[in-house]
Amino acid sequence: PLYTINFDVIIASLEIMEKWIDETKIVDRKIKLLNRVIDSLLNATYDDTRSDGVSITWGQQVLNLKHKEVLKIIDKAKHILFKMLTNKNLNISSYALKSVKSIGGYRLDSLSLETQTFYENIRQEVLIKCIDIVKNNNFNIYSKLESIAINTLNFHNSRKEALVLLEAIQRNDEYIIYQQIKGADFIIYDF
Repeated sequence: PLYTINFDVIIASLEIMEKWIDETKIVDRKIKLLNRVIDSLLNATYDDTRSDGVSITWGQQVLNLKHKEVLKIIDKAKHILFKMLTNKNLNISSYALKSVKSIGGYRLDSLSLETQTFYENIRQEVLIKCIDIVKNNNFNIYSKLESIAINTLNFHNSRKEALVLLEAIQRNDEYIIYQQIKGADFIIYDF
C-alpha cells in the first residue's frame, strides 16, 4: 500500500504477492509489480513528499536500518527475491535479476558506510544464490548473470562472489555466438 506506515499491512501485502510467484499462469503485470516492489524495498532510500499546505517538498529519505520492522520488511523482500530467482518461470527469474542490479539504489555511494555495508552484504547473499541458479539454465539467464557479475566487479565490493559467478557460467561456442548476436557490451570468451 502506498504511503502506509503500518508495517503489518506491508508484510501482509508482501505475503499476498509472494503467493503470485507460485501461480502457474501468472500475468505479466503481477510480475512487473512484484519486481517494482522488490526494487523499492531493497533500496536504501525512499521518495518522500511533504506539504505544509503552502508548499510541497520532494526528496529522498534514508531507511532507518536500526528499526526492527524495517529490517523485517527487508528480510521478507530478500526472501521473495530468492524465491523469484529460483523460479522455473524464466520471466519471473529474469525480472528478479533486474532487481539484483538495483540493490541499494543509485545513491548508495553517498550514504553512510554502515548503510553501504548493509546493502553490500545483501548483494553478496544474492550473488551466492545466483551462483546456484547458473546450473541448467538458458543463455538469456547466463547473459544477465554475467552482466550482474561484471557490474559488481566494476562498482561494488562483492568481487569474490562475482568472480565465482563468472567462473560458473559455461562458455561454449553457442553461448559466445548468442552473446555476439545479442550485442552484449562485454563478451568473455574464456575465464
